[in-house]
Amino acid sequence: MNVQNITNDKKALIEIYRLFYGSNPNFTDKNINIQIQAMMVILFYFGLPFGNDYGFHFLHSKMMPISFSLQDDIESLFLLGTVNDTKFIKLLECEIRRIETVRNFLFQDVVVDSTIDELIISISKIIYTKEYCLPSKSGILEIADFLKCPIEEVASGLQLVKKIENQFGAMFKNN
Repeated sequence: MNVQNITNDKKALIEIYRLFYGSNPNFTDKNINIQIQAMMVILFYFGLPFGNDYGFHFLHSKMMPISFSLQDDIESLFLLGTVNDTKFIKLLECEIRRIETVRNFLFQDVVVDSTIDELIISISKIIYTKEYCLPSKSGILEIADFLKCPIEEVASGLQLVKKIENQFGAMFKNN
């Protein structure tokens, strides 16, 4: 695949992945679609402006939010394999700061890389369910019941989301 033929949105997606996960994406990895889908649900929730409106939908068969448009973009990058090139595109400083803030809070207590995917998937499910699948006043019990997951997982996920929201509140208050 010719790197010049990649759209700016796809180049930005690669940079966002690098910032969020701290490594280069491997588009032949069997988990890349889920990693990027979950990452983008989380980053959109925290206000990452992005050119594409991916339109996520909750797939009950996978019990997670998925964007078919984003999936198409990811699949179109398959031939790149592992991206080792230097930066494709320069993100805005405010976007970089937003991505790094979310990443730092999410990964601060993660000790083993294998739990990163589980954490990101769990947080994306909780966020999406809370925002789009249930009434606005739904609480931890309703979210856990809908997702068929432990109450403790939902509670800790919502606490983490709240910490990030508070950090953004403090950042914007000081600017």
